[in-house]
Amino acid sequence: MTWKTSDPEVRFGLYSAYGERCYWCNRPFEYINLTVDHVIPQGTEATDLRNIIAKYGLPADFKIEHFHNWVPAHMLCNRRKTDDLYRHTPAMLATLEHIATVAPEAQRIAERVRANNGEINILLKFETALISGAISIEQSQDIIRRAQVDKSGWRVLEQKDGVETVTNGRVVALRPDPWNNDLSWICGNCWQPGPWQGNICTFCGVRSTPD
Repeated sequence: MTWKTSDPEVRFGLYSAYGERCYWCNRPFEYINLTVDHVIPQGTEATDLRNIIAKYGLPADFKIEHFHNWVPAHMLCNRRKTDDLYRHTPAMLATLEHIATVAPEAQRIAERVRANNGEINILLKFETALISGAISIEQSQDIIRRAQVDKSGWRVLEQKDGVETVTNGRVVALRPDPWNNDLSWICGNCWQPGPWQGNICTFCGVRSTPD
């Protein structure tokens, strides 16, 4: 299956899987401001890519144009990063490892949308309406929230004072809403903002306490 960063289902999958946040600054942002950033630059030569794969222990079939190399980003963060190759550092290794854990969920969402002709047509119309100004940014974010389903099937029950009450049909939990910039919600184990059931991060199951 071929994917392109211009595909609306790819954009939606990345935006949803990463919690509507820019990967680089971790701040929430509106769908209309979404750009898809290549962690390993798009113009990387084949020889350089082979060296990167070897250095970081990446799968031999690692592709520049795939979910394991894409993250959602603000336009400004994307530009600041530039197209320079990152040095081989523990931080870069941790970045690629973290993206590898989220990429399957982003791809799953994209595949779900692509497999449903009705859903892909709605998403295309949604992007057209958003770009043309036929719907407001506030309306667009409400539509996104209603459409999103993460890997555990969470849906929003209530949104109040920067916090969402969500359920997956089995438990009720809390997570920050897309405009909540409080980084204390981020789990120190999986780097996700929950959802939290008490002091348990339901994303990874580790017991902790958001400040």
